[in-house]
Amino acid sequence: MPPTTTPFWPALRSAALRVLAFWVLLFAAYLALGRQFFPYIERLTPEVEIWLSAQVGAPVSVGRLQGEWERFNPVVQMTDIQIGNDLSIGKMTLAPGLYESISRGGLAFIRFELSDFSAELEQTARGWQMQGLATTEGEGVKLNDLILLLQRQREVQFTNTHLTLSPLTVPTFDLTLNQGRLSGNDSEIGLVADAVFNADGFDIPLQLQIETRQDGTQGNRAYFKHAAIDFAPWIPAMDAEVSQLRVAGEYWVNFDQHHVLDVTARLQSDLVALNGSAATMQVQDLKVDAYLERRADGFDGWWNLLAGRSNGQALPVTQAYISRRADRLTLQWDRLALDLIGQWFALHDPSGFWHDLQANGFLDQGQLTRVDQQPDSWRLAAAVTDLATRSVEAFPGVEKLNGRLTMDGNRGQLSLAANSVPINLPELYANAPIAEALSLQLAWQADADQGVISEGTADLILAVPEQAGSIAKPLPVQLQWQSTSPNVRARQMGTEG
Repeated sequence: MPPTTTPFWPALRSAALRVLAFWVLLFAAYLALGRQFFPYIERLTPEVEIWLSAQVGAPVSVGRLQGEWERFNPVVQMTDIQIGNDLSIGKMTLAPGLYESISRGGLAFIRFELSDFSAELEQTARGWQMQGLATTEGEGVKLNDLILLLQRQREVQFTNTHLTLSPLTVPTFDLTLNQGRLSGNDSEIGLVADAVFNADGFDIPLQLQIETRQDGTQGNRAYFKHAAIDFAPWIPAMDAEVSQLRVAGEYWVNFDQHHVLDVTARLQSDLVALNGSAATMQVQDLKVDAYLERRADGFDGWWNLLAGRSNGQALPVTQAYISRRADRLTLQWDRLALDLIGQWFALHDPSGFWHDLQANGFLDQGQLTRVDQQPDSWRLAAAVTDLATRSVEAFPGVEKLNGRLTMDGNRGQLSLAANSVPINLPELYANAPIAEALSLQLAWQADADQGVISEGTADLILAVPEQAGSIAKPLPVQLQWQSTSPNVRARQMGTEG
């Protein structure tokens, strides 16, 4: 008889069933042994501490080690973990995943939770270093190793995580992640958290999102948002005290491994208040879009004023450009309300000249420069549009004058021309005649003790009636005046043309 042969498909099915049975038995043994013996892992606490110390390159102590079995995976809980003198973790929960570790090419966890974690990160010329971990040249776990470990995880949960960060270009600050979630892949890590930013004892609650890339590109992004907060305590000492600066904002930041590259901001402020020695200044309901870009020796910025009020009047919509190079600041703008300029100078004017002047109108196409630590280095040049003032001392009240304004430190000059613009001269005539302005030249100097000292000339047309009810005849007049002090009203005036 010929030998019998087994058909191919029945043989393959039989082999597959045997392999499957083997893996089922192996998995059942894995579950049975794991559930029976894994809870006793706490007896291995000294061995775990020795192993962790060798991996980290620093002494590691674990206050308590517990093991349990959840569904098909072991879960390890460690509490009161201390790594060297600089790192501490209140609680860590780890659930290793067999499939995840195989598929991601290294140890991976399906559950990775940290609570009450504290660490210090310092930026150096070689990058960021975490205190308590090995340096780039040292032995043990390095920060890059830790980042790679986090990248392999499906998700890492943070609770009450406190980080102290020391960048190269800004002062040290603290960041507390009340609740956070970190996830990533081979080239990118993303963090979403409710956080609190703290510097100099000043807390800012934030909604925070960060995406970082590990491929050497500059594609790192951050977004954060905060509700209205008073930033006045943070403002450094300046010519006027910022008593209130309530701002709510959204920020989009691009950065590389060493620097912030650019920032886009959307800001809203219900109140900005400044206190001077003689007056106060307030601006309400500001809405601003801003963009800031880093340069080698400073920054460039663009500012769009969308809305705002000052003294109950709406501020004009305008755009501005700001540039800083070393210690020199430059500001350029399209349109600026003169009311703001008057309020600024009134802050420290004991004579009340700028307050009583109540200047209105606009400074168009202006430029302002200043050098740090030099209070008299202000330089200003701008076109004046639709200037209107009240009469103060010998300075006439005018409407809709146009010209140019220049300032150099504590000195300034205003040159205006008009086409028969009515003016008000109550300081010169008890019964003010009908008057029209043709031109105006004003120069002034600010003095810390005596206030504003001014002098100037004006070309006018006076219409003075010779008798009551008669027709006034135009009379060309050139006025010259000089104020030597707010308290000494010696002036020269009244030369007819």
